Amino acid sequence: MEALGDTETALSIETRLGQHSGRLFRDVSVDVVEGRVLLTGSVPTREDRLEAERIAWTAVGVRALANELTVAEDAGVVAYWRDVGISTSVRSALVLDSQVAARNINVETVERVVHLTGLARSTGELQRIVDHARATDGVERVVSHILLLDDPRRSLDDRRADAATTAVR
Repeated sequence: MEALGDTETALSIETRLGQHSGRLFRDVSVDVVEGRVLLTGSVPTREDRLEAERIAWTAVGVRALANELTVAEDAGVVAYWRDVGISTSVRSALVLDSQVAARNINVETVERVVHLTGLARSTGELQRIVDHARATDGVERVVSHILLLDDPRRSLDDRRADAATTAVR
């Protein structure tokens, strides 16, 4: 049920960004995991960066927010497709690694910086995920917002649901 809530929160933020400015809607990517919002992308001004964060905080379901928006001129189509290629390569490496639950990880690349969000089952899995991203051609930096299943920043209900799901498998 948490995934539906996260999807609703992300859609709410995206809608609010679009209502404010078509440019913010286009330039800002929104990722939500258990109410923790990650904003990525590149906006032209510091004010745009702050406005996107302010708008995100107004959505229902936001428990925490990481604003990783960069302030820079539009890098262009070539840079966009380079970043898409990097994200695709990282996702592929995660899917091909049998020791990683790739479905639990989101990958977003902006200006060669890979942003990872999601949940890892162990510190070993987390390290494998980060290592795959670092080893990908073209990556300049990796920023991990991945939490472990037993991380105290997650609510007790989230951890209980994970334990129940794991027990069923």
